[in-house]
Amino acid sequence: MTPNDRVKELRQALKMTQTEFGEKLGVSKGVIVNLELSRVEVKELMINLICRTFKVNTLWLEKGEGEMFTDVSDILIDEIADEFQLSPKVKKTVANYLKLPPDEQEKVIELLHKILDE
Repeated sequence: MTPNDRVKELRQALKMTQTEFGEKLGVSKGVIVNLELSRVEVKELMINLICRTFKVNTLWLEKGEGEMFTDVSDILIDEIADEFQLSPKVKKTVANYLKLPPDEQEKVIELLHKILDE
């Protein structure tokens, strides 16, 4: 299955017409038709637009790996990472921290305070 096929699968999963799907993306029905029929390649710009607009997992759209939709928390972390220009390592650290139970988060904060001498 190609990214073009997955665009169609996504649109159908959202129960949208080609026109509705295109309107949400700011493109015409013709663009969606051409994507779904593989007349044109799904470019990175379109992939990013689809993923942001419909909260789709980029890896799923590009390669068919993982779940179709992303977790909202992943989207928020991506937005924060972009806004504050976090490195991939820092972004992963923040994501892992947020997945910890509250008591473990508190231990990390205490350790950071010790290291930063606050």
